Amino acid sequence: MNKNQQNVQRLDSEDESPKIYPRVLRDLPPIDEKVLQTRQQFIETGKTRGNSPQRGLYVNFLKPIQLNPVQFSWLLGLALGDGSIEWNRDGTTCRLKLQQKETHKELLDVTYEVLKPWCAHPASRSSTRPTIYELTSLSNYNFVPVANLISDPNQLFVPGKAVKKFIPLNIQEYLDPIAVASLYCCDGGRRDYGRNTGMAIDFNLQNFSQEQNERISNALKQRYGLKTTVVPDIHGNKTYYLLRIQAESHGRFLELFESYILPCFQGRLPRRRNQL
Repeated sequence: MNKNQQNVQRLDSEDESPKIYPRVLRDLPPIDEKVLQTRQQFIETGKTRGNSPQRGLYVNFLKPIQLNPVQFSWLLGLALGDGSIEWNRDGTTCRLKLQQKETHKELLDVTYEVLKPWCAHPASRSSTRPTIYELTSLSNYNFVPVANLISDPNQLFVPGKAVKKFIPLNIQEYLDPIAVASLYCCDGGRRDYGRNTGMAIDFNLQNFSQEQNERISNALKQRYGLKTTVVPDIHGNKTYYLLRIQAESHGRFLELFESYILPCFQGRLPRRRNQL
């Protein structure tokens, strides 16, 4: 068990059952000791919030470090889903903001561990919405490649604002199982939550256009051989679109991605009756 696994404390503290370490943390390469030591020294200054000189020094220390493949893919899935990537005032750095309800706080806890060098504080309860927990990273240079990848090229840069999300033409090369599972944790679910639910799986990507949904749909078809379709989701006089994994690809989807989907989101996966 590496230090990434040791640091994860998921599940209720009173639960005596064996701890479950999500696969993404088992796959995460150990974080360099010098990085962890420097991070701890920075935290001990008490100057982790705002634009303090200590914060600037630490962010500059991290600048040469590249996200490893696990970190990049996990962040990408979050950025396409519930996560918000926000630019600083001059567009040189950006940060991740992520919110979840308490029952899904595990997503924040795992993200904190995956992106630990860039997170000075674990998730905390929202001061304005007590049922919501929030995780906010430091604004840093290392997340910029992800921000650039998903930024709408037709949208003007707005300092201090969130990236206008966009599905790039080359999304297929980035949709590895970790990225897909991370996105599922944000926006995935069964097509039908009724008693006689089918096996289809939906990605609720209504914030993307039909064309952009088609890009992800085609990427999953070509990379993994999944049967996918983009379907309209009509609300009043507005039509949105979502991505559907067809029922015949249910088993293949679980085979590819289930092990990376966090335990608190496993209930969203459709199960055959003998699995319930």
